[in-house]
Amino acid sequence: MVAYFFRWVLAVMVISCNGTSHKPIQNDKIPYEDKTAIVTDSLPAVMQHMIERNERKPLSGDNDRDFAFMMIEHHDAVIDIAKLQIENGDNKRLKIFSRKVIEDQVSEIEKLTRFIENEPAKRSSSAKEFQNAIREAGNVVLQDKIVQGANVDTLVAQFMLQLNVEAEQLAHAELKYGSHQTLKILARNIIGRQAEGTRWLKTWLIKNE
Repeated sequence: MVAYFFRWVLAVMVISCNGTSHKPIQNDKIPYEDKTAIVTDSLPAVMQHMIERNERKPLSGDNDRDFAFMMIEHHDAVIDIAKLQIENGDNKRLKIFSRKVIEDQVSEIEKLTRFIENEPAKRSSSAKEFQNAIREAGNVVLQDKIVQGANVDTLVAQFMLQLNVEAEQLAHAELKYGSHQTLKILARNIIGRQAEGTRWLKTWLIKNE
């Protein structure tokens, strides 16, 4: 189920970016247009890594733990993408945004990791409904496509916007089908932060596309 949910992301990136997966290469002497090619090729690799990690950890039927694990994988991918922008992008405002994104994601990963380490596993009575909500979240995000041929900053902003929607949908699933109050509070915070980030990214894209 987890692999099913994330596999669409890689498909979109391969179709839209038409790149070959490899590790990102950073070099301040590389021309900006060449850095665009580097980032275009790197994004599918980021998503493939997330897919592979999720394939090794199938959903357990404990909605809270599954939400925590999936959000950690999501945040790891967002951090990798934000780093690509910082290392290869040109827009200073987007760099500031990317650094703040990394700071927020790291803080949430720490909280989610503590939950997984400290809370005993259980079986959720609404596991099927939760997993259906996850599938629907993927379908909602898939309605928007990444624009082919974008430069580094625009491409990263578009893709981060997609992941914002994904995170918000995951958090809504936790609010509806989760049971642990600590995670529900975190989910509400995630929804608020993602909504703010979505507004910022949409405004930035309008001004810079």
